[in-house]
Amino acid sequence: MVDGSGLAVDEYLYFTPKRPMTRGRPPNWQVFSQLDGSVWTQPVIIASRQRLTLPAQVRARLAWLSQSEDGLLATLGADGSVRLEDWESHGERTLRAAEEVYEGLPAARKGEFALAAMDRFMKVGLEPNGRLVLPDALMAQIDPAETGCVRVVVIDGLLWLWEEKAWLAQRSARIALLQDVISS
Repeated sequence: MVDGSGLAVDEYLYFTPKRPMTRGRPPNWQVFSQLDGSVWTQPVIIASRQRLTLPAQVRARLAWLSQSEDGLLATLGADGSVRLEDWESHGERTLRAAEEVYEGLPAARKGEFALAAMDRFMKVGLEPNGRLVLPDALMAQIDPAETGCVRVVVIDGLLWLWEEKAWLAQRSARIALLQDVISS
């Protein structure tokens, strides 16, 4: 059976404007990424030994990743998120600022401050192929035990990892935003 485009109907499963989608996962299966080429999101499976390989679509959107030879600064959020930034530009600055604050604290507060900093910031190695080996504390933050994956998000030039359950819990707010914008 042939449709109006001249393609046999069984040659494609879904149709997006100007582009038939063939069976299997195409390179750009996230077709709405065309709205803003700097934004990306997808769940990524955590491999054995706590390894996470950043998808090519993520690496293509963040040029600074290819220059991050000294690793990444991971900043753990209270909401199940982890922000990843270049160590050389952000990690070194954050470490120096923390050291300055630490030196100015009374002795009774230094241990508490150091513990809070250790709980919030860590360094993560980044291999040239985009693979991260996630430290135990970071794994506890994104809690992939139930789903086996983590949500990878690129927005505003930043790289985020989200606990998949936390990301899905906020889905209704994102859908409401979309509906609000569409209906106005």
